[in-house]
Amino acid sequence: MPWVRFDDQFPIHRKVDGLSDAAYRLHTSAIFWSARNLTDGFLPRGDLDGVTARVRTPARFAAECVKRGTWHDSREPCTSQKCPAPVDGGYPQGWVIHDYWDYQPSKEQVLREREAAARRQKKWRDARNGVSNATNNALLTLPRPAPKGSGTGKPPRARAANGRPSPSGSAAKPRTRSAADRSVAEAIAESTPEGEP
Repeated sequence: MPWVRFDDQFPIHRKVDGLSDAAYRLHTSAIFWSARNLTDGFLPRGDLDGVTARVRTPARFAAECVKRGTWHDSREPCTSQKCPAPVDGGYPQGWVIHDYWDYQPSKEQVLREREAAARRQKKWRDARNGVSNATNNALLTLPRPAPKGSGTGKPPRARAANGRPSPSGSAAKPRTRSAADRSVAEAIAESTPEGEP
């Protein structure tokens, strides 16, 4: 999903600042809706109710957006290079967010970036013989040792408020690897080609 970009002057732009609260919500929601649906700023009349559920009677506020110049009728030509041109005699009935391409990427750009990302990810996976990060991380994560006293009938050591064992006055015993730790370490060693750390 593409990101939606806004200039920090967006709310105080003369066209946007003059919108009522409901029209402002409709206008910003329409930008998000268009980016999510890759419509290049085009809002079909039949989809207007789905742009935001928070604005009742959105057609009324769409008219306000047209009046303020933030939108224009999709069938009317626009001379701005930042508005998508009507194709094959015009769009279906609806609206176009004026200068949508000023900050938002076009559908073509988004699809191109997605394809490039998919190629990068495939190249990365192929370089690792198809093994994903999740698989690598699962192999490298050693299991936590069982709490002291578990399985021996002794209660576990009391812990302080910070989660550390309470001092008992006895010297700490050196930690030894459990059988599970050794088997995971052996599996990692077997899967690592020679010459690699």
